[in-house]
Amino acid sequence: MNSEIFRVGQTYSFMGYDWTACEMINKGKTLVIQSHGVTHGEWPGFVMPQFGNGDYYSKSIDGEDISAYDDKMKELYDTIKDAEDSSTSYGKGLFLINNEKVGFTKCEEPGFGNYWQTLKKAAGNARSFGAASDGAWLGTVDGSDDAWCVDSGGDVYYYYYQSYDFVVAPAFNLDLSKVEVVENQIVKIRLER
Repeated sequence: MNSEIFRVGQTYSFMGYDWTACEMINKGKTLVIQSHGVTHGEWPGFVMPQFGNGDYYSKSIDGEDISAYDDKMKELYDTIKDAEDSSTSYGKGLFLINNEKVGFTKCEEPGFGNYWQTLKKAAGNARSFGAASDGAWLGTVDGSDDAWCVDSGGDVYYYYYQSYDFVVAPAFNLDLSKVEVVENQIVKIRLER
């Protein structure tokens, strides 16, 4: 089975970006991969038209499709969407995860697990994406004008304004029947028509 060639916790290259295999779901049919960052900017819930549209947004957006966030995200999603498992109950398109998935225990304390390790790396590389601050957004909102993030030291915070400039590092539900691994790269399988 294809799920046996992927190792949870391993980093792979997929369409020009680094991703960590974070968890196997759907009885091994789907691998949730977390990017090490794709772009940067304000919290997607603050700026995207279907959410805040330039206003503070009071609902969490974890699991929601943010693939139209900017041109980089659109281009990535257009390239990988045919490898998506769209039947999953959590996560559509490119999406941010919630604070629970990074092992949140207490504000300003480190999280744990594969998602947390990956977002900590993304936050540490924030400047390489052009972000003004060393943080990576989560999909969870806090109150009316803050959103959660992981900083470069690995601490999980919830009191940063949604208008801050952080790394946007989405996750993706990968359908393992549509991909294979070639020398640490995830490659889409060409299906016969």
